[in-house]
Amino acid sequence: MTPDSSGMEGGQIQSRGLTDLDMALMVDGAPAAAAKYMSEDIDSENLEEVSVTPGSAARDLPVMSAAGGVMNSRTHRAAEKAGGMVDFSYGTNNLSREFIRLESGEIGKSGVKSYFSFSNAHARSWMGAGINQRKHIDFGLQKDWQNGSNARLFLSWNSADFTIDNYPTAQEFFEYKHTGNGYGRSADPKNVNYWKNNNDHWNQIFLTAPIHIVLPKKFNFDLQPYFSMGQGWDASPGGVATEGQYTHNSGGAAVPAGTNMTSFFLENEARQVGAVAKLSYEIDSHNHLTLGYWYENNQTIQATPKALRWITGPQPARTGQNMRWAAPCTGRMPGMSCIPCSSRTSPAT
Repeated sequence: MTPDSSGMEGGQIQSRGLTDLDMALMVDGAPAAAAKYMSEDIDSENLEEVSVTPGSAARDLPVMSAAGGVMNSRTHRAAEKAGGMVDFSYGTNNLSREFIRLESGEIGKSGVKSYFSFSNAHARSWMGAGINQRKHIDFGLQKDWQNGSNARLFLSWNSADFTIDNYPTAQEFFEYKHTGNGYGRSADPKNVNYWKNNNDHWNQIFLTAPIHIVLPKKFNFDLQPYFSMGQGWDASPGGVATEGQYTHNSGGAAVPAGTNMTSFFLENEARQVGAVAKLSYEIDSHNHLTLGYWYENNQTIQATPKALRWITGPQPARTGQNMRWAAPCTGRMPGMSCIPCSSRTSPAT
């Protein structure tokens, strides 16, 4: 399910009465649930297979919770010959989406093959003013050996900007139902509900590089490193400043009463890095012995700063010397000294 007609705002998977929040989401056997939704990790054209396993997860999977089952997405395998594919989509709400994938074929006689793809999507908000945009890159590389060993790499980058939907009150919904007057965001820059002041921006990087090595004497070794990194923010109207409520972070001057404010939920870093190593021995066709180790480290840095809204209406930029942050505090996020906030770092292994 997706909240918008173009699917750029993400969505939700339902399985056995549970949602994707209760599932182990994997891409090529690596955990991919750090992304807000699966299309941040991979374009649908680069999905070769999606399998869902209900019930308990296998013990060698790098997951901690899978009450709703395991969903593993297998990425596209590079073609033997050079080539590519292109597709286009157009629809209501000024939707346009373009996708292109280029295949290298086998590079020389090395056995190495790769592909690169790019997609771009653009659409208006399904109700009210606003523009949603998404850009995505996928890259795949693989090498296979004659004894069954193989090495693969999958890298993706996703950048999305979309207008946050306005959830109606009972009165607003009643009016829309009976008069057709919508409850979406406003196109008026002076309106507190202006769409450019209600924006979600997110960048996501995902990387996995599984290696399978066939050893003598029925031994196999598997190594699966993975990395996921997200950064972005949500912006929303922060109300109107009252006398003495806020001060400028730079200089300490008081914010004048009546100034429009912007509230941010800022996630400066959502990082997940880990690796799974397994040594397997095939005793016979029915019995296997596996020894392994799983390491993972997570770090999240979040903040909820406020800033002065520009006179022209849209939310201010999040970085740079012209950023007008208000209400200074003692905490400052690493590497972004201009941002006042309370930061939270939560490493775990």
